[in-house]
Amino acid sequence: METIFLSYAGQAVLFRMRTEMFDHLQQLSLRFFDNHKVGRLMSRVQNDVHQVQELLTSGILDILTSALTLVGITIVMIMMNTRLALLTLTVVPVLGIVVFIWQKYARRAFIKVRRAIATVNAQLQEGISGVRVTQSLSREEVNFKQFDTVNKAHLDANVNAVRLQAVMMPIVQILTGIAFSLVIVFGGYQVLAGEMGPGVLIAFLLYIQRFFNPVR
Repeated sequence: METIFLSYAGQAVLFRMRTEMFDHLQQLSLRFFDNHKVGRLMSRVQNDVHQVQELLTSGILDILTSALTLVGITIVMIMMNTRLALLTLTVVPVLGIVVFIWQKYARRAFIKVRRAIATVNAQLQEGISGVRVTQSLSREEVNFKQFDTVNKAHLDANVNAVRLQAVMMPIVQILTGIAFSLVIVFGGYQVLAGEMGPGVLIAFLLYIQRFFNPVR
């Protein structure tokens, strides 16, 4: 039910955004269009709206679900064993710092990707709309080299963004492994001392795995 509601609300917002964007573009000066390529504007409008659509239809629901999962698991772990829960949560500040630093680089990388897509679309729009002029002036080779340059820039931007995305997974896995190790060592000691049953320790380890799943 919440998926249907979010999808409906998201589509309503997107409908209004497209309408207001079109109205705004109609009122811009001719100088603006002289200084901005039509293909680039089309790409910005379409891609930005698409990003908002993904956020409204699935992103918000995923964020809420992940947040509730983290809070719920934290409460359960504290109720099961406060000391082990606090020990597990010691890696969270480290993870927060890593994510904060990573987001700075990731934001720049994804902005470059969006700009590269806009440039490629602008080059495509100009090439297709002006194909008759291109052929009459025999500029096919020149236009191809120009498109090849912007297309390679788009490829490089995407590869860089993918590399940054791939960096986070090993970091989260390392921190998960550290949390596992700490709990196994100290939890195992509590089991041997008779302070905690082995079933509780196993359940705690399973909760740790679920705790880090939303972060991944």
